[in-house]
Amino acid sequence: MMGIFRSGSRIRREAAEWVARLGGGADESEHAAFRTWYEADQRNAEAYDRMAAIWSASGQLSRSAAPKADERGWRSRRFGYAVAASVLALVAVALLLMRGPFFGTEAQAPAVYATSRGELRQIVLPDGSRVMLDTVSRIEVAFSDTERRLVLHEGRARFAVAHEARPFIVQAGANQVVATGTLFDVSLLDDRLSVVLLEGTVEVRQTRGSAPPAVRRLEAGNRLVMQGEGAPVSTPAGRGDTSWARRMLEFDDVPLGEAVETANRYSRVQIRLADAQTRSLRVTGAFRAGDAAGLARSLAAAFDLELRTDSDGNLSLSRRASAR
Repeated sequence: MMGIFRSGSRIRREAAEWVARLGGGADESEHAAFRTWYEADQRNAEAYDRMAAIWSASGQLSRSAAPKADERGWRSRRFGYAVAASVLALVAVALLLMRGPFFGTEAQAPAVYATSRGELRQIVLPDGSRVMLDTVSRIEVAFSDTERRLVLHEGRARFAVAHEARPFIVQAGANQVVATGTLFDVSLLDDRLSVVLLEGTVEVRQTRGSAPPAVRRLEAGNRLVMQGEGAPVSTPAGRGDTSWARRMLEFDDVPLGEAVETANRYSRVQIRLADAQTRSLRVTGAFRAGDAAGLARSLAAAFDLELRTDSDGNLSLSRRASAR
């Protein structure tokens, strides 16, 4: 997985370092390490072969240093490598500075992660950061030498960011959340962006047209919500904002329609509410994510609602006839 995130410049740097190391009379353990690196990623082999081809044409370096050569071939060329070692070291540095089409400068394709309904997934990134991806969510990850960039296309994710110099940027819609080392959640549902900060500090950059982005610094324990063109709203984060990572749904005096919409994201069995009056009921409680039947039974008992199961196995809640 590590190779997916390495930039082209890093691969070229590694290839150049191997050119210099092999040219300096590497021992058997270094040759073994080189063969492991060479075979681990097709991009490694291509970068090394391109550099080796330059020197093969002038008789300075043979491409047979690649793993396909037999062991006698590796040993027999050590003297020639030693003669060219100082030159190769300088060339390796020069190759790192080159950005011509021969070496390629295009960005590597990002890695994409997604979850299905009811699924939560933990992802370990190359820098040691961790992502907990909520149900029905999708992110793209593209690391470079200068930044760690992720794009949240839909759903929600928790980011436990490893400390290092490169900024950690989560793009969600037109907005960015920037951190260097912290713990926070980002959700993007329709056009509603929510950022919940559990530890540390983050900057939330809100982009509007061609104007410079508005930057807000969020403190731990707070939640920032942005929707459409409305002004951002900051409030203290509640338990219900963070319990999803434990597969618990906690609601504190929220409309029943909102609670059911959230619960439906975690279950193939869907709960439907029959009318606006039922949807406007207020609910407080904690429920296990994915247990649609248990939630429906609890709601029916709490609000004296009629519970029915349709032919597709989905559940409907409505007021009893006597209460209408």
